Amino acid sequence: MSTFENKSVVVTGAGGGIGAAVARRFAAQGAHVVVADLDGGAADRVAADIGGSAIGVAVDVTDPDQVESAVGRAVDEFGGLDVLVNNAGIAILAPVTELSADDFDRMIAVNLKGVFHGIKAAVPHLTARGGGAIVNTASSAGTNGMPMIGGYAATKAAVINLTRTAAVELRPANIRVNCVAPAFVETALSDNLMEAFQAASGGVDAHEFFTQHQGRLGRPDDVARAVTHLAEDAGDWVTGHTYVLDGGFTSSPM
Repeated sequence: MSTFENKSVVVTGAGGGIGAAVARRFAAQGAHVVVADLDGGAADRVAADIGGSAIGVAVDVTDPDQVESAVGRAVDEFGGLDVLVNNAGIAILAPVTELSADDFDRMIAVNLKGVFHGIKAAVPHLTARGGGAIVNTASSAGTNGMPMIGGYAATKAAVINLTRTAAVELRPANIRVNCVAPAFVETALSDNLMEAFQAASGGVDAHEFFTQHQGRLGRPDDVARAVTHLAEDAGDWVTGHTYVLDGGFTSSPM
């Protein structure tokens, strides 16, 4: 039997990049997947590419009613919920002194409150199944300083600590809560972050700088493997953990 055979999974921010890779990996291991994204067309395309029982859903994670509706689709279509992956996120790049309050609020709404809404929507359904797993996407930016990403980094640091607190509170319900914290992965978001770093660091070659340890950037599938590992039943003793995926970058100052 596949690892997630007949398990019901919701992945937000799954219209591309890391989220799409996560959705595909769960489906390849037997899961029924709700592919949720702000871009409903992108969600539908990923679901169609996956095939089988996968369904695409348009969802704005800043709206708790829409998040509840996306989780509800999994319950209605697949009979319950076993795993939630809170992956939706945005980055608005600017020095802290130039970042507008509105842009900071927008990142908080998507990156942090989106996770909060997802947890609240999922817990009753996970509890009804006797437990389950929540995996949140944070970032190595949540533990390290870097130019131009102060607002983004603050939201990801908050996700890490929300994950820890939720893990403690939800342990009695047999719900495990963990997060992945990738560094630079081959996505459009990372491309923008590297451009900003290079501009703010006096022309340092960002690609060379961030690949000096493993010789490459991360790939969406690297993160997807970590997410499914944290969500599978074999990982039932792991909760409150931040799984850093950075090719060793944050382990060394050089």
